[in-house]
Amino acid sequence: MKSNDLSWRKNYYLFQSANFISLFGEFLGGIALHWWVLEHSEGMSEISIIFMVGTIIRLVSLPLLGPVGDSFSRKKIINLADQIACVICVMLAVFIYFSEPNIPILCLLTGASTIANSLFRTGSIGMTPELVPAEKMPWAISQNQILANLAIIIGGAVGTLFISLMGVFYTIVLNAITLGIAVILIRLIDTTKLVISETHEPITIRKYGRDFIQGLHLLGTEKILLASFALIIAVNFLLTPFDLILPYYIQKIHLASVWELGLIESSIGIGSIVGSFLLSRKILGNNALSTIISALLVMAISLYFFGLALGVNTLIILGGLLGLGEVLLFIPIRTKIVIALPHRFRSRIGVIFAFGQQLGKPLAIAYTATLIKSYAPATVLSGIAVLMLTLIPTIILMPFYSSFLKGDSVPVLTKNAAAGSLNL
Repeated sequence: MKSNDLSWRKNYYLFQSANFISLFGEFLGGIALHWWVLEHSEGMSEISIIFMVGTIIRLVSLPLLGPVGDSFSRKKIINLADQIACVICVMLAVFIYFSEPNIPILCLLTGASTIANSLFRTGSIGMTPELVPAEKMPWAISQNQILANLAIIIGGAVGTLFISLMGVFYTIVLNAITLGIAVILIRLIDTTKLVISETHEPITIRKYGRDFIQGLHLLGTEKILLASFALIIAVNFLLTPFDLILPYYIQKIHLASVWELGLIESSIGIGSIVGSFLLSRKILGNNALSTIISALLVMAISLYFFGLALGVNTLIILGGLLGLGEVLLFIPIRTKIVIALPHRFRSRIGVIFAFGQQLGKPLAIAYTATLIKSYAPATVLSGIAVLMLTLIPTIILMPFYSSFLKGDSVPVLTKNAAAGSLNL
């Protein structure tokens, strides 16, 4: 497709509209479920169990589904995932309407929803390069992040509004409706106008195993991929406690309302949008190394002050800074890696990186619940901030990785992979 051919835009905006609506529904549904469980519990143990189940299933399903995304139509994969998620939402709404919280049933529904989400991720990770010309990829990835965080902001606002006025049941119903709309939008994508043609390969157990091992081999033999993978694991391991502490901190310690929780969640999204805008306009330049170091500093400072039991207004500002830092860290890494990878590896490596985002979470969830029982939130968050700062010298002490992040251009990571001759 010629670079001046704008026919790709319709497909891209259809995909992004569907992605936006899906994320919007997922976020407001998540707020509703967590709030419902907290209303019927005294502490964090029930939420921690549900969170743990989802995380473990995500850990298993993400890497296993990677070869599927590189072998089948990504449009069909995304569509199937949204249909499954919609059915699960309806089942959850029925359960909430007729029952009190039942942890085993909620864990079962959460597990099924997590598998659908992993399938969605498998398809969506490699979808943007099929829709957008290569020279537009940095712009598209930043736009993806802006829309994702707009979904979080609007999802937080609408979710808290619905919970307050209509209750948890109708909020989950709204989630199911949004997923149904997303299914329709994905079906409208014209596969004859893709920048990169869709893959339609028959998959056998042997081919699946070979593709799975190839993805792991590429990750293990490319130092740049391995360093990025380790950094993603470390940062998400440190941020996971914050995700767990926040609802507990707001409801049990600040004695604040669901509205204030929604405002703080939304401020994180606004910070992410600001960061995405700065990156899309190249206001911060092309030196990803300095951007990532700044991001780690901002996140560490935000986490430290978050634990000082300041007013809700201050927490909203700190939430914005935390969201800004997350985007300034993850988007530069993601952009360079996506551009550098051959397309036939994008789903596999993409879901392995998504797996890395979840890898440290089970341990982080377990130690967070334990630490909160023994230490004040300020102590826990201060410790996390200090550990976040130690990542800065670690990055600097890897010259090959620092050089990669500082570079204006991104090389193809491996000639063998680019040529399609990575035979195992």
